[in-house]
Amino acid sequence: MPAYAIEGLCSTVNFSHAEEKKEFEKHFYRAFNKLKEQKFIRSIWNWDDEQQTISFKIPEEHITIFTYKNEVEQNVMYSGGLYDRKYCQFDKFGFKPPVTNDKYMEILTLFSTHHFNKNLYNIQKVFINEYCVEQAREQGCKFILATCTPLLLKLYLKWGFKVIETRELDGAIRHLIQLDL
Repeated sequence: MPAYAIEGLCSTVNFSHAEEKKEFEKHFYRAFNKLKEQKFIRSIWNWDDEQQTISFKIPEEHITIFTYKNEVEQNVMYSGGLYDRKYCQFDKFGFKPPVTNDKYMEILTLFSTHHFNKNLYNIQKVFINEYCVEQAREQGCKFILATCTPLLLKLYLKWGFKVIETRELDGAIRHLIQLDL
């Protein structure tokens, strides 16, 4: 992993640092509050409309949030990872955990902020491949799981994910996808 690509650009959110945690939760809210249909996602995450924040229902000590920053230290992209098999989010979509003893990471969310310059090449190369995937490998993961909508499926397929299962939930299609490491 090239150090120049990661140093200063990619890191994890420190939930014990109040300002850093609040900044993530506000970006999380802005990213998902603009969606038309929020009924389901409001049921799986903790929404605080007064504070305009979203947090996870899974205890924070089990979650790792990765962030990618631009050259002026603005958070551009976030990805939430979960390594602890006692918890999962994809079951809320009706998907079953894989029958394997292999360790895996579940992506809980992936979203951009208003600072994103639409450069998907850098997001894939630096943030996804050189940072998030390497972090999962360092944790001993053999693959990464995530759920996505049909709108984002093409992007995930471009990044090397494959569709494991597709389900309809409350009239909406969701895909369980996997990236082998």
